[in-house]
Amino acid sequence: MNKDLSIQILGAGPAGLTTGFYANKNKIPIKIYESTSEVGGNCKTIIHGEFKFDTGAHRLHDKYNDVTSLIKKLLNKEIIKVEAPSQIYYNGSMINFPLDIASTLREINFLQLSTIIKEVLFNSLKPVHASENFKDLAYSSYGKTLSELFLINYTEKLWGDKAENLSVNISGGRLRNHNLTSLLKGLFQKKNNEANHLDGVFYYPVNGFGEIFNSLRDNIGLEKFSFNSPINTLEHDKSRVLNLGFGNNNFTKADLLISTLPLTTLVKSLDPIAPDQILEIISKLNFRDLKLCVLYLDKPFFTKNASMYYPDIKFPFTRIYEPKNRSVKLAPEKKTCIVVEVPCSKGDMISRLEDSDLFNMVSSSLIQNKLINEVDIFDHTIINMPKAYPIISTDIESQLEPVFKYLKTFKNLYLAGRNAEFKYTHTHNIFKNANLLIEQIIKTVN
Repeated sequence: MNKDLSIQILGAGPAGLTTGFYANKNKIPIKIYESTSEVGGNCKTIIHGEFKFDTGAHRLHDKYNDVTSLIKKLLNKEIIKVEAPSQIYYNGSMINFPLDIASTLREINFLQLSTIIKEVLFNSLKPVHASENFKDLAYSSYGKTLSELFLINYTEKLWGDKAENLSVNISGGRLRNHNLTSLLKGLFQKKNNEANHLDGVFYYPVNGFGEIFNSLRDNIGLEKFSFNSPINTLEHDKSRVLNLGFGNNNFTKADLLISTLPLTTLVKSLDPIAPDQILEIISKLNFRDLKLCVLYLDKPFFTKNASMYYPDIKFPFTRIYEPKNRSVKLAPEKKTCIVVEVPCSKGDMISRLEDSDLFNMVSSSLIQNKLINEVDIFDHTIINMPKAYPIISTDIESQLEPVFKYLKTFKNLYLAGRNAEFKYTHTHNIFKNANLLIEQIIKTVN
């Protein structure tokens, strides 16, 4: 390996930490620059008195044996398999997902159910074709009726755009395994614990998902981090980044850079500035923000579900997850908390709400729909998560092609992570991609 190789990583979120871990494992000197005082990005576990909760309904799917084994080792086996169900709120009741005959027939009449099965059967007989957008993917996976009942409205509410404008990649691959066989299994078997449903069986650290990334931080070593160091400037000569400006007017010579920053932030930091064409493209990119309203309840459980989805537009939120159903260590025995996700975009009504107004809006909606009792709420927390994920439109690849082509002209700059690459990704993919990226860098510089 090239003895002069050293890497500077921009951002200590999941992508930054995993690339840092694999670089460190290969004995490559690294420095990780983080704008805040903590690691984890949008994958933190927050401690609030006796409660712990994640900044997202995160889960680890056992897709790669080597990744799962590594994480188990990092956590000293302090990780459990979770099989808590998920449900969809529909017409005043909760329907199991995957669908089962009992809960579905309570809310969907037999004619609708027959139509759903016919549509899925018809789809299974049609030639397979590449879906052009999320709506097309949903229709081809579930049929029109089921998609319109549960998926299309939820997706549009979550992403703030029409389903036909959104890329198939926003599904994260979750719909690709759904077909007639999996639907019928879900409808007519009482229990189907295979990983074919929306969330699947997953692994979860007993002390919160953020422990995965805290363990990476500890493995790397605190001395290799520069906290409270937002990236301000990337000085370059059009072929290499020469100097890195960070924090309060600090500069250092740039070595090999891996940026996990939002693509817009990275491009805007370039000095000299990027060409007008590139600036125009990134000015049109959009991110979806999240506000988390955490309600602390004076009751043992809210439900027994891992996640609950709310496609109905009357609810200002899209999903609720209960940390205690992932690990009982995340709340006291006789109390619980729920994390309510409220998506928004910069400048819209929800984004402008004061924290107290957001709490009143969420709690009132839950109380009025008899999902909780007002007397059970004894505290709350509001978490703001700007740029929680990029809005991936159907034409995003062609739209961003000139941007990525331009950034590749910098020979010492690489991109990693959801917001940097504008791709939907899961934890197991983040680890796998980080390992591949470090292997690629080692081969390139040698």
